[in-house]
Amino acid sequence: MPTQPTLLASSTILSGMDGAARELGFDLDAAFLRHGIDPVTARTPNGFISRQCFRNCLESLAQELNCPHLALVVARHPAAVVSSALHQYIRASATLRQALGQGYVYLCNLNGTLWRLQPDGSDVKLIRTVPRGEDGKSPQMQALSVARHFRLLQDILGESWTPQSVSFTFEPARGIRQHFTRFFQAPVYYAQEYDGLRLTGDEMDRPIATHDPELLAILQQYLASRPQQTPDNLTGRVSTLIRQHLGEGDCRATTVASQLGLHSKSLQRALRRENTSFRALLQEARLDIAAHHLSTSSIELARLADMLGYSCASALSRAFKQRHGVSPRHWRSEPGQAPTEGGG
Repeated sequence: MPTQPTLLASSTILSGMDGAARELGFDLDAAFLRHGIDPVTARTPNGFISRQCFRNCLESLAQELNCPHLALVVARHPAAVVSSALHQYIRASATLRQALGQGYVYLCNLNGTLWRLQPDGSDVKLIRTVPRGEDGKSPQMQALSVARHFRLLQDILGESWTPQSVSFTFEPARGIRQHFTRFFQAPVYYAQEYDGLRLTGDEMDRPIATHDPELLAILQQYLASRPQQTPDNLTGRVSTLIRQHLGEGDCRATTVASQLGLHSKSLQRALRRENTSFRALLQEARLDIAAHHLSTSSIELARLADMLGYSCASALSRAFKQRHGVSPRHWRSEPGQAPTEGGG
């Protein structure tokens, strides 16, 4: 398969962009279309858009609107900061140091942006880089990424938390620097060697109130098992992509089709030629993962149902019993043991 452009999960961006459009009074869908972004795909749950197209759109809008701090306006509005599974992983970790140490590996796998921890005396620098240099000189993408990371840390450490300092490699006009200082509520330095944040060692080792060892183990296994390459046949590629997206919200055919460069109807036709369907592969993946977690953990059924995209625990129970012949409760008490024929 040809190398695909780096994609961004549209849910990570869209709600913040919608809020910025309302605040600044511009037509977001028109801006998307001008830069090769399909608004329908961008608004599809778990949709994906080209990183390059979004970067160009963001930079162009900043100029058109005469708003060089547009990235901060976007970040100010509610939006997903990372994938749901990764966000849950960080919140379930014991400390921020533990969460970011492994979480950064998963984050790079998800969107190609690399964050790393670098000790600096008693402090720690959180440094952002983009392998392959995809963002080039894009102050809007750089600022948005650091601002979103700041919002993520506030979600973990509390809304009143602020970093020791913030650094950017670019140097904005002096007239807009006040916007950066106001947003981060911390000293901001420009023309530095890295984009990122500085925290104290104590903040990195402070216990996270939402620590959940059991959920952490489940999410760690899930994130670590996400394949980086897909099989050669279409059914295998679709099944792999489904398993990658489960746990991050609703997984739809349009999401997977966009990653394969197909329309969802074309994907469905191609799968029929291989004697299967997207719905069948989705159900198979959900129930395989459900069986695994029921066998290896004590996760609540309602939480498992939500993680796998079911409307409620009873919906998962019905599907599970239809597939495996036993209820989730029976499976958990006797893993893999279906009732004998005629045993009711």
